[in-house]
Amino acid sequence: NPLIGSTVKEIGDTFSSLPPIVAIQTNGHSAKLDVIDHEIEIKDRVAFAITSLDQFRVVSSALGIPLDPIPEHPRTLVFGATSFGSEVASHYLSTGADVVVIEPDLDLANQLVGSKVGSSKRLDVIHGDPQDEELLKEIGIEGFDVAVASMDDDNRNIAMAMQASDKGIPRSGLLLKDMALVEAVKRIGLTRPVSQRQITITSILRAIHFGDLGDFSVPTSLNDIVIVLFHIIEEHPFVGSTVQSASNRLKGTMPLIFRESEEGVRSIVTAADTIIAEGDTVAMILKQEHLSLADEING
Repeated sequence: NPLIGSTVKEIGDTFSSLPPIVAIQTNGHSAKLDVIDHEIEIKDRVAFAITSLDQFRVVSSALGIPLDPIPEHPRTLVFGATSFGSEVASHYLSTGADVVVIEPDLDLANQLVGSKVGSSKRLDVIHGDPQDEELLKEIGIEGFDVAVASMDDDNRNIAMAMQASDKGIPRSGLLLKDMALVEAVKRIGLTRPVSQRQITITSILRAIHFGDLGDFSVPTSLNDIVIVLFHIIEEHPFVGSTVQSASNRLKGTMPLIFRESEEGVRSIVTAADTIIAEGDTVAMILKQEHLSLADEING
């Protein structure tokens, strides 16, 4: 890895297009936010502030990990017409992709067909067993670009995601209820698991802490830090403050500001003296122990 042995400052000076590093966790210790002088070591977990897929590719390149391009309209296979599976299908349909959903429960399959999502001509809902080899052969499973397992059974989701990977689908993922299984599947490394519990926790904390004033996310790999989006309204105490001042107040860092312009919303990589303006949306990286400070800011 070309970053190992370099400090975060040196990396920023060398890779001018690289998104900022905002947090680092070393050897399972608590993640730290004051990282400018940290020297990257083997097994460090490094968090970047990324705002686009193009930036993700920049990070991938800097880490020495080749990232195969995904088609603009990936053929997508969804196992399960659950609410999550339907949302996944809706997302890919909105990007112009063709989507096939396989659902063993006839009622759920019919429910999706009769929904607004089901009216799309690019959606094919099949009532059948997602593990039926003949069915998978019939739909040409090896020709799909993305597969997502979203059944209500963790073990079936694992089996189907692994099967998709074995059949040659380059990108597969699954939703799991059991956090222990999430970690186990991550270690196997053939597919990308997401914890249903993590999604639920994030939603609850977002509502409790920020309501309509901002969004809240817990990075799954650095679970002692949180990402907060503050929407800077007219009376917000951050209006007119520098990034350094606001960051100090919350004992965190503010790597990005999203600001309206004539061309639309643009992201700004901040400096210490960047001024926060009314109408901005600012991204704050905080330790979970300092969430109470964010509560105070939001009143």
